[in-house]
Amino acid sequence: MKSGRQINNGILCELLDGELKDTEEQRVLGEVSSNPDLRRRLHEYRRVRDLVRAAFLEDTAARRPRLFPRMSWNRSIAAGVLLLLGFAVGWSTHQVPGTSGGEPYSFSSSSLHTLAQPIGTSAKDLRAILHVSSHDPGDMESALDEAQNLLSSYRKEHKKLQLEIIANSGGLDLLRSDVSHFGRRIAQLQKQYPNVSFLACKRTLERLRLEKKINPHLLPGVRVVPSALDQILLRLNEGWVYVKA
Repeated sequence: MKSGRQINNGILCELLDGELKDTEEQRVLGEVSSNPDLRRRLHEYRRVRDLVRAAFLEDTAARRPRLFPRMSWNRSIAAGVLLLLGFAVGWSTHQVPGTSGGEPYSFSSSSLHTLAQPIGTSAKDLRAILHVSSHDPGDMESALDEAQNLLSSYRKEHKKLQLEIIANSGGLDLLRSDVSHFGRRIAQLQKQYPNVSFLACKRTLERLRLEKKINPHLLPGVRVVPSALDQILLRLNEGWVYVKA
Protein backbone atom coordinates (compact mmCIF):
# COMPACT_ATOMS: atom_id res chain seq x y z
CA MET A 1 0.00 0.00 0.00
CA LYS A 2 1.53 3.23 -1.07
CA SER A 3 -0.92 5.50 0.72
CA GLY A 4 -3.77 5.34 3.22
CA ARG A 5 -4.40 2.70 5.82
CA GLN A 6 -3.43 -0.88 5.13
CA ILE A 7 -6.52 -2.86 4.21
CA ASN A 8 -6.97 -5.21 7.14
CA ASN A 9 -9.96 -7.23 8.33
CA GLY A 10 -11.44 -4.28 10.21
CA ILE A 11 -11.46 -2.05 7.12
CA LEU A 12 -13.12 -4.77 5.06
CA CYS A 13 -15.85 -5.03 7.70
CA GLU A 14 -16.25 -1.24 7.69
CA LEU A 15 -16.61 -1.36 3.92
CA LEU A 16 -19.36 -3.97 4.18
CA ASP A 17 -21.17 -1.96 6.85
CA GLY A 18 -20.98 1.27 4.85
CA GLU A 19 -18.90 3.02 7.52
CA LEU A 20 -16.10 4.33 5.30
CA LYS A 21 -15.98 7.89 4.01
CA ASP A 22 -16.44 8.39 0.28
CA THR A 23 -12.77 8.78 -0.61
CA GLU A 24 -11.72 5.89 1.63
CA GLU A 25 -14.46 3.68 0.25
CA GLN A 26 -13.34 4.29 -3.33
CA ARG A 27 -9.69 3.71 -2.40
CA VAL A 28 -10.50 0.40 -0.74
CA LEU A 29 -12.75 -0.70 -3.59
CA GLY A 30 -9.99 0.15 -6.03
CA GLU A 31 -7.57 -2.07 -4.12
CA VAL A 32 -10.15 -4.84 -3.82
CA SER A 33 -10.86 -4.73 -7.55
CA SER A 34 -7.19 -5.26 -8.41
CA ASN A 35 -6.38 -7.80 -5.69
CA PRO A 36 -7.93 -11.29 -6.01
CA ASP A 37 -7.08 -12.14 -2.41
CA LEU A 38 -8.90 -9.09 -1.06
CA ARG A 39 -11.91 -9.87 -3.25
CA ARG A 40 -12.00 -13.42 -1.91
CA ARG A 41 -11.74 -12.26 1.69
CA LEU A 42 -14.43 -9.63 1.23
CA HIS A 43 -16.70 -12.22 -0.34
CA GLU A 44 -16.19 -14.53 2.65
CA TYR A 45 -16.92 -11.71 5.11
CA ARG A 46 -20.11 -10.86 3.28
CA ARG A 47 -21.16 -14.52 3.24
CA VAL A 48 -20.60 -14.85 6.99
CA ARG A 49 -22.42 -11.57 7.64
CA ASP A 50 -25.42 -12.74 5.61
CA LEU A 51 -25.47 -16.06 7.45
CA VAL A 52 -25.44 -14.27 10.81
CA ARG A 53 -28.26 -11.95 9.78
CA ALA A 54 -30.31 -14.90 8.58
CA ALA A 55 -29.70 -16.63 11.92
CA PHE A 56 -30.89 -13.51 13.78
CA LEU A 57 -34.13 -13.41 11.79
CA GLU A 58 -34.82 -17.11 12.17
CA ASP A 59 -34.08 -17.04 15.89
CA THR A 60 -36.28 -14.00 16.47
CA ALA A 61 -39.19 -15.47 14.53
CA ALA A 62 -38.92 -18.80 16.32
CA ARG A 63 -38.73 -17.30 19.81
CA ARG A 64 -41.12 -14.36 19.46
CA PRO A 65 -44.04 -16.02 21.32
CA ARG A 66 -41.85 -16.78 24.33
CA LEU A 67 -41.66 -14.78 27.52
CA PHE A 68 -38.18 -13.29 27.02
CA PRO A 69 -37.73 -12.51 23.30
CA ARG A 70 -35.16 -9.82 24.04
CA MET A 71 -32.90 -12.26 25.82
CA SER A 72 -33.08 -14.61 22.83
CA TRP A 73 -32.16 -11.73 20.52
CA ASN A 74 -29.16 -10.88 22.64
CA ARG A 75 -28.02 -14.47 22.57
CA SER A 76 -28.26 -14.46 18.79
CA ILE A 77 -26.19 -11.29 18.61
CA ALA A 78 -23.57 -12.80 20.88
CA ALA A 79 -23.42 -15.94 18.76
CA GLY A 80 -23.04 -13.88 15.64
CA VAL A 81 -20.30 -11.75 17.11
CA LEU A 82 -18.43 -14.83 18.24
CA LEU A 83 -18.74 -16.30 14.78
CA LEU A 84 -17.42 -13.15 13.15
CA LEU A 85 -14.60 -12.86 15.67
CA GLY A 86 -13.62 -16.45 15.08
CA PHE A 87 -13.58 -15.84 11.35
CA ALA A 88 -11.49 -12.68 11.80
CA VAL A 89 -9.01 -14.49 14.05
CA GLY A 90 -8.65 -17.14 11.40
CA TRP A 91 -7.68 -14.47 8.91
CA SER A 92 -5.42 -12.54 11.28
CA THR A 93 -2.57 -14.93 10.61
CA HIS A 94 -3.05 -14.68 6.86
CA GLN A 95 -0.58 -12.36 5.19
CA VAL A 96 -2.14 -9.83 2.83
CA PRO A 97 -0.25 -9.67 -0.43
CA GLY A 98 0.27 -6.39 -2.24
CA THR A 99 -1.82 -5.36 -5.16
CA SER A 100 1.03 -6.08 -7.55
CA GLY A 101 0.03 -9.75 -7.57
CA GLY A 102 -3.53 -9.02 -8.71
CA GLU A 103 -5.01 -8.44 -12.10
CA PRO A 104 -5.68 -4.80 -13.10
CA TYR A 105 -9.46 -4.44 -12.81
CA SER A 106 -9.48 -0.89 -11.43
CA PHE A 107 -9.21 2.36 -13.36
CA SER A 108 -9.82 6.03 -12.66
CA SER A 109 -12.39 7.86 -14.75
CA SER A 110 -9.62 9.86 -16.39
CA SER A 111 -8.22 6.67 -17.93
CA LEU A 112 -11.47 5.25 -19.30
CA HIS A 113 -10.37 5.86 -22.88
CA THR A 114 -7.46 3.43 -22.41
CA LEU A 115 -9.78 0.45 -21.86
CA ALA A 116 -9.20 -1.16 -25.23
CA GLN A 117 -8.87 -4.74 -24.01
CA PRO A 118 -9.72 -5.20 -20.31
CA ILE A 119 -9.09 -8.41 -18.44
CA GLY A 120 -11.61 -11.14 -19.21
CA THR A 121 -12.99 -9.56 -22.39
CA SER A 122 -12.25 -9.71 -26.07
CA ALA A 123 -10.66 -6.87 -28.01
CA LYS A 124 -14.12 -5.69 -29.05
CA ASP A 125 -15.98 -6.16 -25.77
CA LEU A 126 -16.05 -4.15 -22.58
CA ARG A 127 -18.19 -4.44 -19.47
CA ALA A 128 -17.55 -1.68 -16.95
CA ILE A 129 -19.19 -0.34 -13.81
CA LEU A 130 -18.54 3.33 -13.02
CA HIS A 131 -18.91 4.23 -9.35
CA VAL A 132 -20.01 7.74 -8.29
CA SER A 133 -20.05 8.50 -4.56
CA SER A 134 -18.99 12.16 -4.42
CA HIS A 135 -21.58 14.91 -3.98
CA ASP A 136 -19.35 17.36 -5.88
CA PRO A 137 -21.15 18.42 -9.10
CA GLY A 138 -17.76 18.76 -10.80
CA ASP A 139 -16.98 15.12 -10.12
CA MET A 140 -20.40 14.10 -11.40
CA GLU A 141 -19.93 16.08 -14.60
CA SER A 142 -16.49 14.57 -15.14
CA ALA A 143 -17.92 11.08 -14.69
CA LEU A 144 -20.61 11.76 -17.28
CA ASP A 145 -18.04 13.28 -19.65
CA GLU A 146 -15.85 10.21 -19.48
CA ALA A 147 -18.82 7.85 -19.77
CA GLN A 148 -20.05 9.67 -22.85
CA ASN A 149 -16.59 9.62 -24.42
CA LEU A 150 -16.37 5.89 -23.80
CA LEU A 151 -19.84 5.20 -25.19
CA SER A 152 -19.16 7.32 -28.26
CA SER A 153 -15.74 5.83 -29.03
CA TYR A 154 -16.94 2.24 -28.70
CA ARG A 155 -19.89 2.93 -30.98
CA LYS A 156 -17.68 4.54 -33.62
CA GLU A 157 -15.27 1.60 -33.51
CA HIS A 158 -18.16 -0.91 -33.62
CA LYS A 159 -17.09 -2.46 -30.33
CA LYS A 160 -19.50 -3.95 -27.83
CA LEU A 161 -19.87 -2.06 -24.57
CA GLN A 162 -22.00 -2.59 -21.50
CA LEU A 163 -21.76 0.23 -18.97
CA GLU A 164 -23.37 0.65 -15.56
CA ILE A 165 -23.15 3.94 -13.69
CA ILE A 166 -23.90 3.30 -10.03
CA ALA A 167 -24.34 6.00 -7.40
CA ASN A 168 -24.37 5.86 -3.62
CA SER A 169 -23.61 8.14 -0.68
CA GLY A 170 -23.33 11.77 -1.85
CA GLY A 171 -23.16 10.60 -5.45
CA LEU A 172 -26.85 9.69 -5.30
CA ASP A 173 -27.56 13.39 -5.95
CA LEU A 174 -26.58 12.68 -9.54
CA LEU A 175 -29.70 10.52 -9.96
CA ARG A 176 -32.18 12.40 -7.77
CA SER A 177 -34.79 14.28 -9.77
CA ASP A 178 -35.26 16.79 -6.93
CA VAL A 179 -31.62 17.92 -6.76
CA SER A 180 -29.71 16.69 -9.83
CA HIS A 181 -28.37 19.24 -12.31
CA PHE A 182 -27.88 16.53 -14.93
CA GLY A 183 -31.37 15.15 -15.52
CA ARG A 184 -31.58 16.30 -19.14
CA ARG A 185 -28.12 15.02 -19.95
CA ILE A 186 -28.79 11.62 -18.36
CA ALA A 187 -32.05 11.35 -20.32
CA GLN A 188 -30.13 12.05 -23.52
CA LEU A 189 -27.57 9.36 -22.72
CA GLN A 190 -30.32 6.86 -21.96
CA LYS A 191 -32.04 7.64 -25.27
CA GLN A 192 -28.87 7.64 -27.34
CA TYR A 193 -27.16 4.65 -25.75
CA PRO A 194 -29.35 1.68 -24.74
CA ASN A 195 -26.18 -0.06 -23.48
CA VAL A 196 -25.82 2.27 -20.47
CA SER A 197 -27.70 1.80 -17.19
CA PHE A 198 -28.00 4.10 -14.20
CA LEU A 199 -28.28 2.43 -10.79
CA ALA A 200 -29.11 3.87 -7.37
CA CYS A 201 -28.14 2.31 -4.04
CA LYS A 202 -31.13 1.30 -1.91
CA ARG A 203 -29.09 1.58 1.28
CA THR A 204 -28.40 5.25 0.59
CA LEU A 205 -32.07 5.87 -0.20
CA GLU A 206 -33.12 4.26 3.07
CA ARG A 207 -30.51 6.23 5.01
CA LEU A 208 -31.86 9.50 3.60
CA ARG A 209 -35.39 8.53 4.61
CA LEU A 210 -34.49 7.38 8.12
CA GLU A 211 -31.76 9.81 9.14
CA LYS A 212 -32.58 12.98 7.21
CA LYS A 213 -36.33 12.47 6.78
CA ILE A 214 -35.94 12.98 3.03
CA ASN A 215 -38.02 11.04 0.54
CA PRO A 216 -35.83 11.24 -2.57
CA HIS A 217 -37.25 10.81 -6.06
CA LEU A 218 -35.13 9.35 -8.82
CA LEU A 219 -34.79 10.33 -12.46
CA PRO A 220 -36.80 8.28 -14.98
CA GLY A 221 -35.19 5.02 -15.98
CA VAL A 222 -32.95 4.76 -12.91
CA ARG A 223 -32.93 1.29 -11.38
CA VAL A 224 -32.58 0.62 -7.66
CA VAL A 225 -30.21 -2.13 -6.49
CA PRO A 226 -30.05 -3.39 -2.88
CA SER A 227 -26.48 -2.20 -2.33
CA ALA A 228 -23.87 -0.40 -4.42
CA LEU A 229 -21.15 -2.49 -2.82
CA ASP A 230 -22.92 -5.78 -3.54
CA GLN A 231 -23.52 -4.74 -7.14
CA ILE A 232 -19.86 -3.79 -7.61
CA LEU A 233 -18.66 -7.06 -6.09
CA LEU A 234 -21.09 -9.00 -8.27
CA ARG A 235 -19.75 -7.33 -11.40
CA LEU A 236 -16.14 -7.85 -10.36
CA ASN A 237 -16.81 -11.55 -9.91
CA GLU A 238 -18.31 -11.57 -13.41
CA GLY A 239 -15.16 -10.02 -14.86
CA TRP A 240 -16.34 -6.43 -15.22
CA VAL A 241 -13.95 -3.50 -14.95
CA TYR A 242 -14.41 -1.22 -11.94
CA VAL A 243 -14.00 2.49 -12.68
CA LYS A 244 -13.56 5.08 -9.94
CA ALA A 245 -15.28 8.32 -10.88
